[in-house]
Amino acid sequence: MSYDNWLTITVPFAQAASAAKIGKAFDPDVGGEFSFTEIDGELVCSTPCTSAFKDQALALMSDPVALHQACLADYASRWPELTSPTLAECEEFISTLSIK
Repeated sequence: MSYDNWLTITVPFAQAASAAKIGKAFDPDVGGEFSFTEIDGELVCSTPCTSAFKDQALALMSDPVALHQACLADYASRWPELTSPTLAECEEFISTLSIK
């Protein structure tokens, strides 16, 4: 797989719990819950990615229902013992993010 793009998501530190849950669902492997790092009071996730992944992320980060459904599906498949982010958490996360 060749990375040809870059994705950066920034949210307020108050979104730490939701960022960890959403990051876990987005990581194709493990450890995604640690993908947001605190920088100057904000949480930032910045990663190389494919253009297709970035396009998908941009679409999901603009639609809380789609983001919620994607997280539910991932958690059901890989992390059934854990609680996926709620729709309300996805809505609040999206309302506070900055994405590049």
